Amino acid sequence: MGVFNTLFSLMMLFPTITPIIPMVEETMQPQIEIMVVGDIMMHTPVTNAGYNPVTKEYNYDTYFDEVKSIFAQADWVIGNLETPLAGQAMGYNGYPRFNAPMEIAQSLKEAGVDVLTTANNHSLDQFEKGLVKTLDHLDELEILHTGTFRTEEERNKPLILEKKGISIGVIAYTYGTNGIPLPKNKPYMVNVYNLEKIKEDLKKLEEAEVDYIVAMIHYGDEYQRFPSETQKQWTSELMELGVDFVLGSHPHVVQPLEILNGKGVIYSLGNFISDQRWEWKDYGTILYLHLQKDAIKNRVELVEADAIPTYVLKTRTQGKINYRILPLKEKNPLIEEEVWLKGQELFEHIFGIKKITSN
Repeated sequence: MGVFNTLFSLMMLFPTITPIIPMVEETMQPQIEIMVVGDIMMHTPVTNAGYNPVTKEYNYDTYFDEVKSIFAQADWVIGNLETPLAGQAMGYNGYPRFNAPMEIAQSLKEAGVDVLTTANNHSLDQFEKGLVKTLDHLDELEILHTGTFRTEEERNKPLILEKKGISIGVIAYTYGTNGIPLPKNKPYMVNVYNLEKIKEDLKKLEEAEVDYIVAMIHYGDEYQRFPSETQKQWTSELMELGVDFVLGSHPHVVQPLEILNGKGVIYSLGNFISDQRWEWKDYGTILYLHLQKDAIKNRVELVEADAIPTYVLKTRTQGKINYRILPLKEKNPLIEEEVWLKGQELFEHIFGIKKITSN
């Protein structure tokens, strides 16, 4: 994407906006681009819309048609899978106890998603069996994952992404599991926020000499557009322990991005796909991180942090509901003027360019 090309495109799209994210000079040093999306929520209408009664099969490829070419520009694409994939025998369900067809993961893979974090308040919606089957399905599809685990051995093996001479450590934790207890004698199955465990994870990543660490943290208050004190506290704790960028999920609306002493946080990425509507719940963001290895300092630095607002378009054709994720990067006939303007407002909200108080 490139710093200067990105800045030019931002000025064209949002002429009144000047990004305030610090940047370092681009060189021929090793570089990678990471994209991150938020909550992947399979409410019942979202699940059912992918069903073909003729073939009796599920397919969600069209949901992601508009973002596929964007994801293709990244070296890694990460998202938060907030639903078990426990199989049809356990019954497909939406809120409050999710269970979705594995085909949603297949379509995410086809769209370009490489990594799914699985630590969230819905990790145990289908109990231990559902958690295990979810990870089995992700393995079948060759989608990398972290946050929930089948064995203690699996739990103790850190997820490290390596490409173009840069290694990225990924951890994922959740505030809880909606009151569903962890399986007896298996506390390792879900990463529930615990500083001692996080210290152990980060020590393993340090020993592996990774270049950069990101943490997907499921925290905060639902539907609030600004971070809570707990979010700020946990973010500070994580950064002090060595996390370079905190990726927030759970509020289901987008919250701001901050750079703090060279480290970054986006407090909430919002919903990537869901049936939640209005009051910003049908908007999300594709976070873009451009990393570069500085040979002189022998470390990887954040060159640029950028964001593309997204909107979940829900339509009905001949009685059938359809969903499509629209990146609000450039206008097209699918994007209504009101949606486009709210996308600009959301961009401003993410970067703190002006405080937004209205819904």
